[in-house]
Formats: sequence, structure tokens, C-alpha cells
Amino acid sequence: MSPRASPTATHRSEAPRRLAVAQPPTASGRLSSRLRSHALPLITLILAALLLFARLGHNALWSDEANAALIAKGVWLTGDTSAVVGDNIVAYRNGAELVGTMERYMPPLQYYLAAPFVAAGGTSAVAARLPFALCGLASIALMLHWARRQGADGLTQVLLAMGILGNVSLFLFCRQCRYYAPAMLATLAIAYFYCTWNGRRWRLAAMAGASLALLASNYMNFLALYACLALDYVLWGRRRRKLALADWVVLLVPQALVGSVIVHIWNPLGKPVLQDVPASWLADRFLLLWWNFRDIGLCEFGVLALLIAAPILVLKTRNVWLLRGSVALAVYAAAITFFSPQTVHAVAADGRVATVSRFADMRYLAAVLPLCIGLGVAVLAVLRRWLKGMVLLVAVLAFGSNVLHGCWIYDAVRGERGAVKALTARWLIRSTLYYYLEELANPPADPYRAAADWISSHVPAGKSVLVSPDYMVYPLMFHAPHAVYAWQLEPPAAPGLDHLSEIHYRYKVAPDYIVQFGPSPVPFRADPGDAPLPPYRPVAHLDVYWHEAQRPELFIHVFGGVRYYDHEKAIIFIFQAQPAEAPDRAR
Repeated sequence: MSPRASPTATHRSEAPRRLAVAQPPTASGRLSSRLRSHALPLITLILAALLLFARLGHNALWSDEANAALIAKGVWLTGDTSAVVGDNIVAYRNGAELVGTMERYMPPLQYYLAAPFVAAGGTSAVAARLPFALCGLASIALMLHWARRQGADGLTQVLLAMGILGNVSLFLFCRQCRYYAPAMLATLAIAYFYCTWNGRRWRLAAMAGASLALLASNYMNFLALYACLALDYVLWGRRRRKLALADWVVLLVPQALVGSVIVHIWNPLGKPVLQDVPASWLADRFLLLWWNFRDIGLCEFGVLALLIAAPILVLKTRNVWLLRGSVALAVYAAAITFFSPQTVHAVAADGRVATVSRFADMRYLAAVLPLCIGLGVAVLAVLRRWLKGMVLLVAVLAFGSNVLHGCWIYDAVRGERGAVKALTARWLIRSTLYYYLEELANPPADPYRAAADWISSHVPAGKSVLVSPDYMVYPLMFHAPHAVYAWQLEPPAAPGLDHLSEIHYRYKVAPDYIVQFGPSPVPFRADPGDAPLPPYRPVAHLDVYWHEAQRPELFIHVFGGVRYYDHEKAIIFIFQAQPAEAPDRAR
């Protein structure tokens, strides 16, 4: 018998190999393994930070952002959500959000989160946006940690990195001085604690804390998430680990006690902020539900083809996570549709039905961006058994372009965004990430920044400025706070506002300057009770496209700015009141 066939020889030759395999890894081997396992998430986090923080303060705060930052200044000065900042007041829609001089409509977390930053940063847009961008970065870090904790292999982590870095909507929403990023972080944290709960009550307490943060960010996001969690617990969660009575107490009692105080103080019910009367609430809900799903693709929240494939793959693979994720997304969108204050068709003053919306308010769905990304990654991870080596190519198309989103098909068939395309000359099929990087490298001019800089340079402190349209006043109020911004309120004075100067009430005192954005009509009227108005002369034309184009929704955001516009009408006009002529003494 040859040595190779000998049992003894085989035993002797394999024994060292068994011993080598059985040896514990060395310290250097453990370190190398840890570095490899942490390298990709760390690189992803660094790249995400660059996409989040690059040029964070180039654009001035737009209208809603500035509103939040101004109330944050009031928080720093008074400890409460005061709308009085210096000589100005933040009185959106004739003070519809106010009770006295306090903002009592929106949940307060965004104001308290921004308060120390705007106090330290003054008129800096970077300071106002920084805490929200940090919340966005924390959300990305939690997504990467969750994937590692679940034992995601290398390819799945690569797909997740591509899904995160290719999602421009994620970065745009997290760069806003608004509740979007805190609501997203709180939603993700709640989902993480829920899905990984191991029976320890400190995790339930952490879930309760994150729930209160979500409630204080946005009430609709809170209700929509708990609708998802309730259904998921009934269908799947209680089978894995059922909550005991003490668990329910830890989870719900803090939310009930603290949450009731929050809702009692910042209560949106009964405030006349939303003035449109819907023609048919039920018809609007059905149309909005369709729009919410459609605009997930139009705004590239998730890859629409992959989101559609997820429930289909459940039938083939019985993958429970694909099913739970798909159900959660559907229930969340349906709940937001039900609670949304958005009106599609409203009854006009003359009794006719007018269309007031063409797209869903996607800011209400921003909190599920991580779910949309995760679902797309999970679908590709399942499809790789059939796609083999092609899965990375499909991922490049999915996360690096809009080919699989379907929005370019909608644009080609319906032409809904034809006006924007005419202004920008953008392609239907595109890489949104490329446009975003191009915008970061060469940011466009900003109308609010141009107007605020002019006011800072030319308007003396204490002089009054009227802004038209009226909702565009808040960026100027934040970035050029030395002026007094006129005519936000209609007389007579509301309770708690009767101590304000007359310049804040329409037609009582003529403003010193008028800043008119674009071709909007200047809000003057000639009723007998009006104060006499002096003549106004033009003092500046700022050749910047007048309307805000930096909002985060992709069907509104104009990458690179508006390139083609009427340089005589679609710009910023500034007028100054002429002094009254001196009387003729010789006469």
C-alpha cells in the first residue's frame, strides 16, 4: 500500500492541519478582522458626512427653515416658543399659529434643538442646520450598525452603502433646519429597539424616550409609526416575544404622561392655519394615497422597481422581512394620507372647485427614507441568487440613476414638470447623485441671500421693510434682523398682540422699503381707511431668479439653480419710499 493510501500516513499528514485550524486567532488576526468589518461602514459614514455637511450654509434658509430658526431664537431668549424676536414677530398667516405671542401649532423639538446653535451662530445658516445634519448622520450610523448587528455579509453591506450614498433625498431632507431629520432618527431608533428587543426593559424605556422625541417632532409621523408597530406586533411581534404587563407600563406610561403635556401646549387643533375648504375629503384621500406612492418614486425616496418587487418576491421566497417591510411602508403611507392636512381640490370663494395641489407633501414621509433604502437593499440581496455577478450592476443602475425609479416615464408621459425642465434643461433619465455633486461643487445664486445681503448693506437699523409674497419674509428676518418687517398682521389686534407697533399691521403705517420677489403683486389697496402711502421709487434690481429652488423635494428642488428666466420680470425688485415734499414757504 502506498503511503498516500495508508491510514497511518493520512492520520499523520492531517493531524497538523487540524491543530492549525484549532489554534485560536492571534491578537493581530483579531485586529485585522475587526478593521475589515469596520472599514466599509466607517468609509460609508465619512462619505455620507461629506455629502451632508458640504456647502451646508451656502444657501440662505428658505421660508419654513427660517420660521423654525426664528422661533428657536425665541426659545433661547425666553425658554418658550416665543414668536417675538427683537423688534419683529413671526406671524405666519396673520398669526394663525400663535396663542398670544407664543407659537403653539408645531411640536417643539425642532425649536429647542436649534436654539443653542442659532444663539451661538447668529445669522449663520450653517449653525441653524448643523444639529439637524448631525441627526441625519446619526441615522446613517444607526442603519450601518443595525446591518452589522444582523450579521449582514460583505456584499449586503456594500449594497447598503450604495443605497445610502446614492439617495440624494436622504441628504437633502437631513440638511434642512426642520423636523425631518430628528423625526427620521427617532423613527429609526424606535424601529431598531422594537425589532431587536431581547426582553430587557431598559430597551423599552429607550423606545419610550425615542417615541417622545418623535411625538415632539411631528404628530403625524408618531401616529403613522405606531399604526405600523401595532399591526406588526399583532401579526408577527407577539409571536417572537410577547410583552408582559410591566413591559407595557414601561413603554406607554411615560409617553402618556409627558406626551399629553406636549400635545396640550402645542395643540394644532382649532387653529385657522389651513384655510382651504376641501371639495371632497374622501376623494382627496384616495388621490393623496396614490400620490404618496407615486411620489416616493418621483422624489426617489426608494427605488420604485425594487419596492414593487419586494411583495412579489415574498410569494417566491417567503422572506418575512420583505413582507414586514412592505406592509410597514404601505400602512405608514396610508396613515399619513389619513392624517395629512393637505387639500387637493378646494372650494373657491365664488363656489367653483379649484385644484390647489398636484403632488403629495412628501415631507410627511421623510421619516421612512431609511425603510425605503433598506427594502431596496433587501430585495437586491434576495435577487443575487438569480442575478449572480450582475447584482452590482443592477445596484449601480438602481442607486446611481433614476432608471429604475419610474419618474422619468411619468415625466415623459404626463409632462408634469415641463416648466421646471424648460428652466433647467435637465435630462429625463439622469443620475441625481451626479447633479447633487455638481451643485455642491458649483452652487447657484440664492434669492434670499441676495436680498438679505442688500438689506444688510443698504437699510439702516430700525427701518421697515415690506416683503412680497408675504411668506418670503422669514429668511430676510433671520439673515438681516436689524430691519423691522412690516404688515404681517391684519387689524384689529388679536388678543395678546395689542402691544405691538403699528408697523406690524397692514395699512396702518407705510413701510420704508418694499422687497418684491418676482412678478408678485405688491399688497397695496386704496380703501378710505388706509393710511396715505408715499410714492415709491425703484432703488435696486437684483438679477437672481426670484423663487426658492432649494427645497428638498426633488420635484421642487432645481439642481444648479434656474438657468433660463426672464431677467426683466423674474428677478428681485426693491423700492424705497420717497420723503414727503417740504411745503412751499414762499406761497
